Amino acid sequence: MVGIKYIAAIFIVLVAESMYAQRVKMPAFFGSDMVLQRQKPITFWGTAPAKSSFAVTFNGKKQKVKANAMGEWSAVYPALEAGGPYTFTVHTDSSYTFTNIAMGDVWICSGQSNMEWPLLRTFNASYELRHANYPQIRSFTVSRKVSSYPLKDTEPAQWKVCTPAEAASFTAVGYFFARTLHEELNIPIGIIHTSWGGTAIASWTSLDALYQHPDFRGKVDTFRLTRVQDRSVENLEKKNAEASLQWWNALEKKDPGLSERWYSEPTSESGWKKFIAPDFGADHEFANYAGSLWLRKTFNLSAEVATRDLVLNLEILNDMDITYCNGVEIGRSTWAPSRRIYTIPKNLLNAGANTIVIRLEHQAGNGCFKTHTAGDLRLFELAESDNPITVPLAGEWEYKAGLLAKDYPVKTPTIGLSRNIAVLYNAMIGPFTRLGIKGFTWYQGEGNSGKAYQYRSLLPLLINDWRKQFHQGDLPFMIVQISGYGKLAEEPVDNTWAELREAQAMALSMPNTGLAVSHDVGDPYDVHPTQKQVVGKRLAQEALKVTYGKSDLYTSPRYKSNEKSGDTIIIHFTNIGKGLQSRGAQVKGFAIAAADKKFVWADAIIKNATVRVWSKEIQNPVAVRYAWAGSPVESNGANVYSIEGFPVMSFRTDSWEGITLNKK
Repeated sequence: MVGIKYIAAIFIVLVAESMYAQRVKMPAFFGSDMVLQRQKPITFWGTAPAKSSFAVTFNGKKQKVKANAMGEWSAVYPALEAGGPYTFTVHTDSSYTFTNIAMGDVWICSGQSNMEWPLLRTFNASYELRHANYPQIRSFTVSRKVSSYPLKDTEPAQWKVCTPAEAASFTAVGYFFARTLHEELNIPIGIIHTSWGGTAIASWTSLDALYQHPDFRGKVDTFRLTRVQDRSVENLEKKNAEASLQWWNALEKKDPGLSERWYSEPTSESGWKKFIAPDFGADHEFANYAGSLWLRKTFNLSAEVATRDLVLNLEILNDMDITYCNGVEIGRSTWAPSRRIYTIPKNLLNAGANTIVIRLEHQAGNGCFKTHTAGDLRLFELAESDNPITVPLAGEWEYKAGLLAKDYPVKTPTIGLSRNIAVLYNAMIGPFTRLGIKGFTWYQGEGNSGKAYQYRSLLPLLINDWRKQFHQGDLPFMIVQISGYGKLAEEPVDNTWAELREAQAMALSMPNTGLAVSHDVGDPYDVHPTQKQVVGKRLAQEALKVTYGKSDLYTSPRYKSNEKSGDTIIIHFTNIGKGLQSRGAQVKGFAIAAADKKFVWADAIIKNATVRVWSKEIQNPVAVRYAWAGSPVESNGANVYSIEGFPVMSFRTDSWEGITLNKK
């Protein structure tokens, strides 16, 4: 009997130790291949059974740690210079080790969809990915999540080392930013990518900070009350998911394309009609059709090509889509203006016939493909070869009507939770506030353009909030000024995007801030311009100058002051480098007005380090504006740059009330 009791006791101890070992946890962003911040104390932390003790080892130095009564533990190591690789081990009955840890600079990359935009979807993506072999650049992507309360961890994820295969999903702006820093500094660069398309700045700001803003105090009180009453965003998120699932299940029963699985092979040939892609214009029978429209393309691959991972490029579709390859979904988009670029793993491909099927949510209007360039429709290979495989897909396709929109099942309205105040700060920024970092990059503002005047105070509020929460002083904060987008202006008019750019520029009055100008690399018809290389490099130039003391580097010239000379206004600039130049015979992009505030396009010349602006239509001018439009280059050809190639930042000399003044 004693022996049995002894064996039972040993068994209980072993089980307890095993359970205890499994419960020593660390946040998801601690892991193999991570980059930790150099030149700052290194802190590891996590949870374990209350008051339990165990050991950890980093850089060959072992130390004992003990969890407090709340089950929280931490271990601090001295700062290190750039280098590696290092290992970190948790010693328990079931020890685990993180390997290939690098010491370098860690930047948090946050914002909306233009920060979220992956490298795979950028201009010249095939070339960029073939050369994306930088083992000292690593990325950690934070999954989308909302929370009513500040969280201590993110959804499970892993650090990714920059290789041609892994880099496809990297934030493009973050990648080009990191690449430029790495090439200039020759140190490891880690990017923590935490973005969400279509979001507003208040979603990324903590409740405590927002409570200081008069426009948000009441909203903060309401938010705190609803989460106490269990009407939290978590519950709403669950209801949204349930409602969406119910609607989709009902749609599957009504849409013949879904119920009959038109995306699968083999499928009936009945009802399919031919057309030539990408041309499918105003004369087709579905030009004013609203509902699901199915497109199909069959193509052949050789046995050799079918063994390669390929990328499908469809450009912009009209409108939302679900895309399949050989009966398997390979991607979908709920944002009509986005470019459709989907990866097709080799295990989905056949030697011989293959079929692409697209289910479009067609909302009327001309065509299905927005592009008119046949070469845009293609498969291509992400390979390190300079001659990657390309398979053209233009030419004969088929189409077939699915379900009319008027016959769709009724959809329960859902709540856009990601635009709630503080919910993204809580879930996607808050978990990192104990982590040593170098700074922040921020590409956001499109979602606040209608309230640009309010953004003047919200952006500094967020900057101060994040710096306060991270307890590392005035951490560098690098901003991307929103790119060109929107209706072309035939005459100079007020514009919300121009006012938002002005609000962003005002943040430069804060210490350790930089602003990368990008109005010249936008697209008036696509809110997601693909020239992320330029944006990322300019952002890195700002960081190198502001953060790393590279004072010899130049960035965009900025408006300084003006003076009058008769009916001419002379504009002075700062940061002009070796001087100013226009890209074109004429200097364009300027507007001028008298006291009546009616602007006209102006004549201008560059003289020495100034620009002289006038118009025969305006006597006694009092104000000048430059690049003051949603799409400044396309509207009036804004074309003034420094000789080093940086665009002059948009500006106005007046302080007249804008169109977003009272928008809250």
